[in-house]
Amino acid sequence: MSAGGTRATVTGHHPGQPAGQARLEVRGLEIRSGRRGPAVVSGVSFAVRAGEVLGLVGESGSGKTTVALALLGHTRRGLCVSAGEIRLDGMDLLRLRPAGLRQVRGARVSYVPQDP
Repeated sequence: MSAGGTRATVTGHHPGQPAGQARLEVRGLEIRSGRRGPAVVSGVSFAVRAGEVLGLVGESGSGKTTVALALLGHTRRGLCVSAGEIRLDGMDLLRLRPAGLRQVRGARVSYVPQDP
C-alpha cells in the first residue's frame, strides 16, 4: 500500500451471517459538499468478507479518508452522505441513530489511520 492509503480489515464471523457472505458492503456511496453541492466522492462500491483486507489507494485529496470516515457514520464538517448504502453484517449504518452508531463504533467497526 502506498503512503497515505487507507486500509479496512474485517475479521471474525458474526452469528447468523452465512459463511463467505460480505461482512461490509458499500453500494453507490456519494458524499457531497452540503446537500446540493458538488460530489467529493461518487459511485464508490465494494464488499469485504471476513478475513479479507481492502486497501483504498489514491492521490492526496482523492477521498480515501472521506470514505473511511463514512464507514463509521462520520463526515467532515460541511460534507454529507447524499446517496448509497453502507451495510455491516446486513445492518444499514447510514440509518442508525447516534446512539446506535456509538454502540457499533469500536465494538464492531473501527478506524485506524495510517500516519503519513
